Amino acid sequence: MNATIFLASILLAVEPLALPRTEGSIGFDDLRYSPELRKLLVPGGRSGRLYLVDPESKAVEAISGFSSSAEAARGHSEGTTSAESGDGLIFASDRSQRELVVVDPGAKRIVARSKLGAVPDYVRWVAPLKEVWVTEPGAKIIETFRLEGKAPPKLVHAGKIDEVRNYCLCDVVQTAGIFLRVQLLRGEFDLDSYRQAMGGLIETIRMDARVAPVSKSLNEARLLIDDG
Repeated sequence: MNATIFLASILLAVEPLALPRTEGSIGFDDLRYSPELRKLLVPGGRSGRLYLVDPESKAVEAISGFSSSAEAARGHSEGTTSAESGDGLIFASDRSQRELVVVDPGAKRIVARSKLGAVPDYVRWVAPLKEVWVTEPGAKIIETFRLEGKAPPKLVHAGKIDEVRNYCLCDVVQTAGIFLRVQLLRGEFDLDSYRQAMGGLIETIRMDARVAPVSKSLNEARLLIDDG
C-alpha cells in the first residue's frame, strides 16, 4: 500500500492522494506549501524521495537521492523530513546522513550537499539574509548556511546561532567594562564605586561560560586599578 497524504479542497472535503513508490508507512513531519513553486513540499522520509505536489492538478513529482530504508521505524527519524524553498531552490534535510541538501526543482535533482554537526530537524530559508537555518535540537543549536552562487549553488557555513550569540555577549561585557572606566575618568564614579561596579562585572564574566574568551584574558588587577 502506498503512503498517502490528504488534500483539503475549498469546501473542506478531504481527499487522499497516494505517493508513488512508497510501500508501507512513512513518518511525515514537516509539510509546507511553497508559494514560489506553487507546490506542496512533502519530504518522503525513509522512501528516499522528496515529493512535489500540485494542489490543483494533484500531480506528484518525486526527487530521489535521499537516504532510504526498507524497514519503517517509528516516527520520522529517517531520510528527508523537512524542506523549504527559497531563491528558486529547495533546501531539505537528510536525517540519516546528517546533511543539508540543495535541490534544483526544475531539473528535479540534488545539486549540492553540506554536512551538519548533528541530526537535523527543521530547515528554514531566511530570505532577508539569504541564509538557510537548520535546527538541531539534540545539540541545542541552529546551524546557519549562506547561499553563494547558483550554477552550481554553494552552501557556505555561516556558523551556529549559539556562536553568534556568544560572540555578541563577549562584545557586550567588554563594552560594559569600557563604559565603567569612562565613567570613572569623567568623575561620575569615585574609585570605590568604580571598583565595586567593575568587581561585579568581573564576577559575572567569570561565572558565565558563554563569555569564556573574555574571562581567560582578564587582568583583574589592572581593571580594578590595584596598585598593590
